[in-house]
Amino acid sequence: MTTRFWHDVWIGNEPLASRFNRLYLDARPNCMVADRIIDSSFSWEWLRNPPVSCRLQHLTLELALVTLRDEDDIWRWNIEPEGVFTVRGTKTFLDDYYLPSTHTKTRWSNHVPGKANVFVWRLLLDRLPNRLNLSFHGLPIDTIFCPSCSIGGESRDHVFLFCNVAREIWHGISIWSDIRWQPFDSVNDIFVWLDSKPGSITKKSRMFCIVVSTLWWIWRLLSDTLFGSNTIKRCSILDYIRFSSYSWLKARSKFAPSWNTWITHPL
Repeated sequence: MTTRFWHDVWIGNEPLASRFNRLYLDARPNCMVADRIIDSSFSWEWLRNPPVSCRLQHLTLELALVTLRDEDDIWRWNIEPEGVFTVRGTKTFLDDYYLPSTHTKTRWSNHVPGKANVFVWRLLLDRLPNRLNLSFHGLPIDTIFCPSCSIGGESRDHVFLFCNVAREIWHGISIWSDIRWQPFDSVNDIFVWLDSKPGSITKKSRMFCIVVSTLWWIWRLLSDTLFGSNTIKRCSILDYIRFSSYSWLKARSKFAPSWNTWITHPL
């Protein structure tokens, strides 16, 4: 056998040199497990006088419970039932351990760009870097109030639903698309409402593009206001939403109407 007695993890979850460090200092440090077995039992070889301690008794009791076979040593991957390492199994293990658990449905639409899909994914998980989230993570923030209205805290739902600027934008979208938007308590409710909305695939695809484009430009307008870029005109935000939603749909879907139809009756 090629397993090192003191340095390899072969009993418990850490090397014996760490668990029994006082005994390790008195023993031969580089011996193998096979070196310590004589006549099917463990024997000792000390550099100094054999220590007599409860730690030695503890180690002896642990070794008495070990059953060794006269076979070559093998590595076993404990997180897999078969004991064999796989990239897929390791990735699943790390995802389950480190990623937040959520019941939010993962969305990926072919009708909007990849960056918009990632944006929606982060939005639904409340992982966008708004001021409230940054303060929760300990970053020094001068204020958590919304820079657009200076009334409510800059949380996800405030930015996209309750801020006066957001309300104004949603009102304009309602008039343009001729949809009666109901009041929502959370951004997640928007997508629940979209899923439950009756209509053809064409209509639902267009509605999805409009909603995602609106959310996208609300966030961009907030960033522009926060950093003082002044590259996005608030009075033209509806035009930005109309154009981006149409260009997304036109480039990726067969459900896009003509531009003249889109700006007058998108649905």
